[in-house]
Amino acid sequence: MNKTLIALAVYNERENLPDLLNELLTLVPDADILVVDDNSPDGTGVWAEEFSQTQPRVKVLHRAGKLGLGTAVIDAMKFAIDRGYEFMLNMDADFSHQPKYVPDILSTMYDAPESVVTVIGSRYVPGGGVEGWPVVRKFMSAGVNAYARFMLSLPVRDTSGSFRCYRVSILKELDFSAVRSKGYSFFEEILWHIQRAARRKGIFSCPFIERPIIFTDRVKGQSKINKKEAVNALRILYQQGIQNWFGEGEFLNVMFNCGIKAAAIVYTVMLVVLLVIPDPYFFLNGVPDPNTEESKFASNSHLNVFILMGFLWELAFFRRLLWNRKWLAWLSAVAFGAFFEIIQIIVPRRTFDPVDINQNMVGAVTGLIIAYVLWALWKRIAHLPPEKS
Repeated sequence: MNKTLIALAVYNERENLPDLLNELLTLVPDADILVVDDNSPDGTGVWAEEFSQTQPRVKVLHRAGKLGLGTAVIDAMKFAIDRGYEFMLNMDADFSHQPKYVPDILSTMYDAPESVVTVIGSRYVPGGGVEGWPVVRKFMSAGVNAYARFMLSLPVRDTSGSFRCYRVSILKELDFSAVRSKGYSFFEEILWHIQRAARRKGIFSCPFIERPIIFTDRVKGQSKINKKEAVNALRILYQQGIQNWFGEGEFLNVMFNCGIKAAAIVYTVMLVVLLVIPDPYFFLNGVPDPNTEESKFASNSHLNVFILMGFLWELAFFRRLLWNRKWLAWLSAVAFGAFFEIIQIIVPRRTFDPVDINQNMVGAVTGLIIAYVLWALWKRIAHLPPEKS
């Protein structure tokens, strides 16, 4: 059996389907083709069924009526899972997705590592584009894609295109009953579900690759997009976005990351500013004379100051480093601690002290280790997935 299934969801595509199937059968001789027909009034499904009798690689799935593009693609995904295919490529049946790009998308998927679960035929990467669209439609498409990327935290340029190849192993991880979209917003939403499924499997780098395509507006037949469908898509993306940002903890995660980075930067800048203050002991502790016993005791605060710095640096900048790469964090902290003391040789009214340099370096590394241990414990308690750099 072939390992790849090409899925075509059709409704009244009798004019386009014969030519498209003949091209695909020639271009991709090692793939099967599934036609998902929503009881097209123009006889598309009837013709496809007759054609499949002479072409064993063509399969036809008949549905009761026009149930929505999203549900048609889901049925194709279930078909691919049930029949044991390794890859499923979905594309439009009106030649807006030109068959000539299919071999490139498939070869990209075949050569990609297991961590890549979807290859996207993209209009919005270098080399891609759109032909036959008025300026207003191009502007609207760009806006919808930006909106979907933000709301669903998707790391791709083309979120709304349906020209994609999926790794079937990731489709097995999806709960299709949780998919809200039945129409064109399905393609943004399914990427979000796939990204979450990839994270559950330990894939934290981008699980998507985009390959450039030129999208060509249909020549034959009529477009199925209407204003009601577009408004409904925006509404669903908004609802999904709220779940993404709040229900999935994305908002709190972003706020934590931004807050801890800001705190680390401000604290580091404050330490650098202290280098040029003539009387740092008075600034920190209210001790006017640096030669008093009180000020000598206060000088031990170097250790505490750099423990806090290391703590903030670990959470802000080095949290995602795996343990075998933590030496980068240690090296950075030790270097900064040493620099902070050595530079005082040339700073007016400041003196270099070997004891202080030791406290700076030991404090910085201690803070890194404390933060690392506490964060590891928190991840275990909160059942957070492991992070990868």
